[in-house]
Amino acid sequence: MTVQDQLAIAQNSYCVVDRITSIAERNPDQIAVVMGDQSMTYEELNKASNRLANEIVENGCGVGDIVGIVIERSVQMVVAILAVMKSGAAYAAIDSEYPPERVAQMCAAIPMSLILTTEKGLGMRPPFGAPRLHLDRQSDRINSRSDSFVRPIVSPDDLVYVVFTSGSTGTPKATAVHQAGWANLMQWFIAEFGIGAKDRNLIISSFSFDITQRAIVMPLLVGGQLHLCPFPTIDADALLSLIERAEITLINCAPSAFYPLAENANSAAAGRLRWLFLGGEPINAARIRGWAESDTTRTGVVNVYGTAECSDVSTFHVLKDYDRYISSSVPAGLPIFNTSILLLNEDGSETPAGETGEIVIGGVGVGKGYINDPSSTEKKFILDPNNPEKTVYRTGDRGRWLENIGLIFDGRVDYQVKIRGNRVDLGEVEALLRKDVRIRDAVALRHVTSRGDEVLLAFVLLHALPGDVEDLAVELRRAMSRRAPGFLVPSEFEFLTEFPLNPNGKVDRKALSNAIGSGRRDTTELNGLTAVEAKISDVFCRILGVRHVGRDDIFFDLGGYSALVTEALAEINNELDSAISIYDFLSGPTVRELAQHVPTANIAE
Repeated sequence: MTVQDQLAIAQNSYCVVDRITSIAERNPDQIAVVMGDQSMTYEELNKASNRLANEIVENGCGVGDIVGIVIERSVQMVVAILAVMKSGAAYAAIDSEYPPERVAQMCAAIPMSLILTTEKGLGMRPPFGAPRLHLDRQSDRINSRSDSFVRPIVSPDDLVYVVFTSGSTGTPKATAVHQAGWANLMQWFIAEFGIGAKDRNLIISSFSFDITQRAIVMPLLVGGQLHLCPFPTIDADALLSLIERAEITLINCAPSAFYPLAENANSAAAGRLRWLFLGGEPINAARIRGWAESDTTRTGVVNVYGTAECSDVSTFHVLKDYDRYISSSVPAGLPIFNTSILLLNEDGSETPAGETGEIVIGGVGVGKGYINDPSSTEKKFILDPNNPEKTVYRTGDRGRWLENIGLIFDGRVDYQVKIRGNRVDLGEVEALLRKDVRIRDAVALRHVTSRGDEVLLAFVLLHALPGDVEDLAVELRRAMSRRAPGFLVPSEFEFLTEFPLNPNGKVDRKALSNAIGSGRRDTTELNGLTAVEAKISDVFCRILGVRHVGRDDIFFDLGGYSALVTEALAEINNELDSAISIYDFLSGPTVRELAQHVPTANIAE
């Protein structure tokens, strides 16, 4: 495809919802969306989204407005997305599973003209400044609207959606993605990987994740099927069964979300999956090599690199040489079309070939900045040094360029990290911690466990040190969990009397790593665990990369997440010759509760 062809796509195909409507008109009876035993044809999806779009317009929303979507994962969520896009407004993606305080922050961070929700989405939570349209309570009125709709004229520069990223002030930043950049990305995916009507894409990521936005739209643009996972993605066996049964061909997710599945390289699912797109964090190639190179697989694995500020994906690399990846990182690769990559020194000059610099992204995908945050926008969105009429985005990532390979990621220039594919500004974690009246100051650090998983550690100065720091650590984790999603909650707390300082008087973050363990006592000794509890505690420690797990510590409060549950469960059942189910685990994810499922005959004190 020539550069001229690529530019033509960006200029003429930016209204992605028009293409979905066209697909619906040509293939009305084809299945478009599936979740469990619920499904919608393209005609049903088109008419339902038209009715809701008419209701949205009646509520005064259109081009230039932002409509929040706080709806549980469901077919109705997809209807809402298309309806907002048809109205000409942009949608703000808000995961209804996030803690109420976080949802409230996201709803208050930007001027929303309307919030679409359901009983499960916001329920009886207090209003957040924008009127609500309850899709379940007001379904009769919505369904009475016309099922045809004439979409307003939308320009390439108009917004299509808003996602929230971590911010150093403790408040999420609203990132604006525009029509042309979004359409360019979708067209690239379709052209580069031959995505068509036979493809079936499975959603397993959070609605608020930028990965999810492309995963929802992509199959609908070509007449394919969108599948929404109907159960918690903790159950790897159930996911593998779903991939096989539904003949899933595409998955977009963070690498850590796929690792539990990758351990089943010889499953029938490996023969179904055609493309696996991994993004959001570095890939541990050793953990997916078995799947990618098994005799049964037909899966191509793609590392996609980019930022929400630049329409999600800017470069890509198809994994092939796994021997090379074991000794070096997986490349971020080559730019997608209509995209450029610069590497700049601190003074703004370009780095010489082969040297490391800050990765700066240019091209049609560069977004419109942060909503209601002009200072951050001015800092990160700068004029292109090679073309002052264009804007480029400073990622804060460091990288170098290798001939015939492309971009190599080489760390960060600031305190931003990735936890399970989610962007985390350590400053936000610290700001959230300081909201607790017991905390005088706090520093957060990223820690890589012996298994290669990334977790957060919090180093805390208290106004007064309590007698039992273990109980306090549990309380602080739970307090954080009520304010923030799990990826922002530290796995461990270290209580210090003072922070180590460098010669400039700033906190010495490197020296803090040497302080690990100084403020904690052995939980096993403190709580007098039984033999079974001690074994479960040891498994938790290994899986989570923490040093102490008490009897009543909750697995998820310690940094556990869906991808680690099946691994922990398998080890526990193996060591104790037990048959604890995944549902037992979810119902009682503590050492004490899991130990109750172990038969007395298996207990040897």
